[in-house]
Amino acid sequence: MRHITEECMTGHIGSLAPAAQDTLRDWHRFVETKREDALPPLFADTTVFRSPFVHLPIHGRPASVLILGAVVQIFENFRYRRTFVAGAHDVALEFSANIGELQLKGVDLVKFDTGGKIIEFEVMIRPFRALEVLSSLLSARIGPELAKYKTKPEFRPLGLEEWALGACAIGGLMAKERAPSEAFCLIHVHGTVPAL
Repeated sequence: MRHITEECMTGHIGSLAPAAQDTLRDWHRFVETKREDALPPLFADTTVFRSPFVHLPIHGRPASVLILGAVVQIFENFRYRRTFVAGAHDVALEFSANIGELQLKGVDLVKFDTGGKIIEFEVMIRPFRALEVLSSLLSARIGPELAKYKTKPEFRPLGLEEWALGACAIGGLMAKERAPSEAFCLIHVHGTVPAL
């Protein structure tokens, strides 16, 4: 597997916090060696993984380790191309790989806590066909085990102020100004609509 070297990477990550730099180096080592025992120490217990396959986040270190451990086994010729640092605790890693003859590109968005543990990991992949193939291969490899980590969204009644703030974020209007069809959208997103 071809992989960006630590020496090449170091010049791009200087503004990351030192603990985050250490974790990022260890992440690159994991990707290079595919040693799954090296993966759990990189993640916080409360890590949130955002998959390109599902719209809901997947919570916890075990699920993140399961998914990422399987992905590195599936990808061939994986290589990080560019590193973008967005402050002391955030990095975007552009990558390329292939699955058989299918070429793909993607981005890993990684957020670290102050101790350097990964607390958020989000993956984006293109083209869509590569995402479909990866989804199918992952499902066959870890589907039943992964199912136990998927959670349903928590729906709870929202206060009027909280609901109105959500309405503003979605469409820029206060809840009282919503048409019935737009209110449906908010019900779906937020779970419940308070009496106005």
